[in-house]
Amino acid sequence: MTEYQDILVEIYDVEERQRCRAYFEKYWLAEKDFRSLWLPIMERVFRTEARCLPESMFSQSYLPKLRTNGEIFHGENDLLAFERWMNTVGDSQFVVIENEKIRYEGWLPVRYRYPSDISWPEIISGGSIGSEHVGNGFKDYFVFGNSGRWGLYVSGTFSIKWDNGWFEIGIYGVAEDLVETYDSLLGDVRSLSELGILESDLPQAFRRNYLL
Repeated sequence: MTEYQDILVEIYDVEERQRCRAYFEKYWLAEKDFRSLWLPIMERVFRTEARCLPESMFSQSYLPKLRTNGEIFHGENDLLAFERWMNTVGDSQFVVIENEKIRYEGWLPVRYRYPSDISWPEIISGGSIGSEHVGNGFKDYFVFGNSGRWGLYVSGTFSIKWDNGWFEIGIYGVAEDLVETYDSLLGDVRSLSELGILESDLPQAFRRNYLL
């Protein structure tokens, strides 16, 4: 039985289940491959003892860069910018790993592996279940490439208050020599102050860990 069978049996719409199965067959990251190939990279980039934001999620040698949305990819242009970044850094693959420390009863945590040149139509071809993570409505994910020189933590469970509402965030961790490259290719032009968010409005732990 495949690792993702428990997800498929909960999808009652036949077409949706077939779409999800085809997506999993192409992109699901098997646990043995994760543990042998990707977990060592993950443990180098992230503080795997941390649970979730606002804790410090990255190893000390990776500088945090705040991103003012909590989605993995905010549309096709975001994916294209991300792929330019990976091409510059030297990644041929990247993975998306759901944070298993934040469990949702009845749902298996997902793991995906993608080529660094995947298209937008393809990455969302898994439908509402298979590609749920791309828009990331309410879960937390680790994203990183095979170079091991950066990581992204996106959170659907940690929000910042803004303009009488709330928004989720993402945090990149970047090797020090890549900071200028990050700023030119991926840097979010909207700072907290530009959004009208005061440092005093943020949780103390978040300020301590991420506002350098």
